[in-house]
Amino acid sequence: MNLSTILYQISKDKSKEMALIEEDKYLSYNKLWNDIEKLAKAFWKIGLKKDDKVAVILPNCKEFILSFFALLRIDAIAVPLKPAFTAFELKEIFQDCSPVAIISTPSFLDKVVHEDEELLDRRIVIALGRTDNSLNSRWEKFFTFGQLYEIGKDENLPENTKKNNQIASINYTYRGYGYPLGVVLSHDNYYHSATAFKNLLKPLSVNCALLFLPMAHIFSMVGSIIFPLSMGATIVIVNSIIPSHIFRTIDEFQVDYILGTPTIYSIFLKNYNKEKYRLDSIRHAISGGSFLPMELHHRVKEAMGLSLMQGYGLTECVPAICNALGSKKIHSLGVSWNDNVEIKIVDENDRQLPANKTGEILIKGPVVMDKYYGKKEITDQVIKDGWFYTGDYGRLDEDGYLYFEGLKKKIIKIGGNTVDLKEVEKVLLTHPAVCAVKLYAKSDSLWGHLLTAEIFLESNRDIQEKDIKSFCKERIASYKIPKTIIIDNKYRETGQGPSDCARRASESV
Repeated sequence: MNLSTILYQISKDKSKEMALIEEDKYLSYNKLWNDIEKLAKAFWKIGLKKDDKVAVILPNCKEFILSFFALLRIDAIAVPLKPAFTAFELKEIFQDCSPVAIISTPSFLDKVVHEDEELLDRRIVIALGRTDNSLNSRWEKFFTFGQLYEIGKDENLPENTKKNNQIASINYTYRGYGYPLGVVLSHDNYYHSATAFKNLLKPLSVNCALLFLPMAHIFSMVGSIIFPLSMGATIVIVNSIIPSHIFRTIDEFQVDYILGTPTIYSIFLKNYNKEKYRLDSIRHAISGGSFLPMELHHRVKEAMGLSLMQGYGLTECVPAICNALGSKKIHSLGVSWNDNVEIKIVDENDRQLPANKTGEILIKGPVVMDKYYGKKEITDQVIKDGWFYTGDYGRLDEDGYLYFEGLKKKIIKIGGNTVDLKEVEKVLLTHPAVCAVKLYAKSDSLWGHLLTAEIFLESNRDIQEKDIKSFCKERIASYKIPKTIIIDNKYRETGQGPSDCARRASESV
C-alpha cells in the first residue's frame, strides 16, 4: 500500500488532532493532508510524474515531510539528501540518479550555484522561503512553496499505485567503494519498518515524538517521521540539538518518544541538570546510527533516568532490530522486531555459524532493499538468495540476541554519520600536491571515531594542514574531513614514507 494512502486514512481518523508542531506553526492531521494534496497537485501540474526522481535537500522542517508525502502521492521518487553535502558530492549523486527536480533552501541553492553553476541547469528548482531575483531568473522552471500552494488549488490527481513494490525513495549511503550507492526502498520496505517499531513498543503507544535528528537520515525518516505519523502521534520538529532547547521542548510538549545517536546522548548527558529540566514524560528513548557503549547506556540511565533501547539497521535494511524496553540483555542489539525478518551469522565461506561465533551479519525479510540503483553487480554481491550481507561483524547468542562485533567494510561512523574511507582518500589524492595518503581511525567516546590523515607531498611543495582542510571543505561534508592532518615531509625528501606511515598508523589504531 502506498504510504500516502496510509497517511490519508490516519488524517481522516485523527483529523482534528495535532500532527506537526514547528516553532509557532501547528498543523492538524486534516491540515497536513490538505497541504500534501495541494503540493502533490502542484508537482503534477509543473511536470513531475510517476517515477520521476526529485532531490529533497532541506533542513528539519515541515516542508520536508510535506514534500516527501506529496511526491509519494503522485508515485514520484524522493531522493532525500543531507544539506551538509557539497556540490562536489551532489554532482556524483546527480550523475547516478538524474533527478529532474530539486527542493531546497535559497541559501543552499546559492551555495550550489557558487560551487558548480551548471549542476542545477535543466532541472525544476523549488525553493523554501524568500528568494531574490538572481535565483528566480536563473532557471526556466523555478517555484517557491507559496507559488506551489496556489498552483495546486485547482488540479486533479491521478490515482496512485496500490503496488507494494512501487519505489518510494532512493537513499544514498556508502559501503567502502569510494562513491555513493543509491539504496532503492519501496513503500513495502517502509511499511514493514514502521510496523516493526509498533511491535517493539506495544502495548505502549506514542503520543508525542521529538524530531531532532537530520530528516534525510533513514533512521530518522522511519523512526521519527513515518512511524509516529502512522500512529497518529504529534511530531515536534526542532532544527537544533542545543541541549537546553531540547530539554525545554521535551518538558513543554510532554514528549514521550525520542530517537538519538550515541553522540547526541553523550552531549545531553554532559549538559543535563536534573534540578532544571524534567524528562519524566519520556517513555521511549531509542539509540541508533552507531554502536552504543554500555558505559554511556548506564550513565544516561543513572543521571537522566532514560532507559535507552539500542537499535540496529542500515540504509539497505531499514531499522529492524532492537533490544526492547525491559530486556535482560541490554548490552545486546536485541532480536528482530518483525516475525518476517531473519538473522544469521556466516563465516568467510558463507557457512552458517553456531551460537556465540563471530562472523558477518546477514538479514532477510521485507525490510531489505530491492537493489542499489544502477549497480546490479554490487547488488548481486550483497544480496544472495534474499539474504543481505551487511558488511558488519556480529554474533548471535543461544537465545537469538544479536551482538555487534565490528565493521567488515571500509567505513567508520562519526557522530552517527557513515564515512567512507576510500572516498576521503580519493578526495585527498586529487590535491595536486599530494602523492600518497594513509588514513587511520581512533575510537572516541563522544564521536564514535576520530579520523586522522597522514599525507605525503610531491617534491618542492609547501602545503599546510589548513590548506588541505580548505581543499576538503569544498569537496566533502564537514563530518568527513579528517580531524587531524599530518604533513609528512620525509617522503618529499627521500621518496620513502608510505610503508613507514602504514606501520605507524597500524600501531596507532
